[in-house]
Amino acid sequence: LGLPIGANLRKKDMWKSIVELVRNRLIFWEGKHISTCGRVFLIKLVLSYLFIYFLSFFQALKDIISKLESLFKILLWVGNVEKIKAFNLALLEKWHWRMKIERKELWYRVLRGK
Repeated sequence: LGLPIGANLRKKDMWKSIVELVRNRLIFWEGKHISTCGRVFLIKLVLSYLFIYFLSFFQALKDIISKLESLFKILLWVGNVEKIKAFNLALLEKWHWRMKIERKELWYRVLRGK
């Protein structure tokens, strides 16, 4: 599924491909005549499809979060962009919670090596 197994998550290079994917998708729409509502929709679409899976397993670096937020703000012009750090932590906490209650499930045993 594209997750880097064994990669050093504290290095910016690991996140570089995600930032580039987001940038390429959003920059394409930058000069287009799209309403604010349409821009918010595009940002959420890019956010959800390109790196939610990454954010649900890895805690993003502060620098990466600020780069992504600045890309979203370029397209949006006005208004609030979702707080990526809070979103990232919520996704990670979901897995933490599931690991506490689903200890007999196969996915849990695989992750724990049992």
